[in-house]
Amino acid sequence: MVYLNFLLVVLLTSMWHVLFKWRSQYIDLPKEKNLFLNVFKTLLDPYILLGYICSFLASIIWIVILKKTPLSVAYPFLSLPIVLVLLFSIFVFGEQPKLFKILGSILIVLGVVIVGMSSHQEK
Repeated sequence: MVYLNFLLVVLLTSMWHVLFKWRSQYIDLPKEKNLFLNVFKTLLDPYILLGYICSFLASIIWIVILKKTPLSVAYPFLSLPIVLVLLFSIFVFGEQPKLFKILGSILIVLGVVIVGMSSHQEK
């Protein structure tokens, strides 16, 4: 059950980052005229609101995880959204990552696997 919670946190965290990136293309905040109105409209954008809901749900699930898992084991899982966001950036936004970003993402996954394996050996 804890791993399902980790998966949900990773997915929800990745989702709100992707939603914010996507919607940022349609937001026109830099205008000095009507800045307050532009900020207000941005906050009420349905996809921005969905992003905030994803962030809120991820935070609640994270609290549940922390109740059952040592922080030193749980925290490395928060690096996994970096990998998912990289994949979204490729397949959704058509970005072309450099080799070092790909290698870094592989190292992140390996690090989380190593931390996960070491936590099983401690039990």
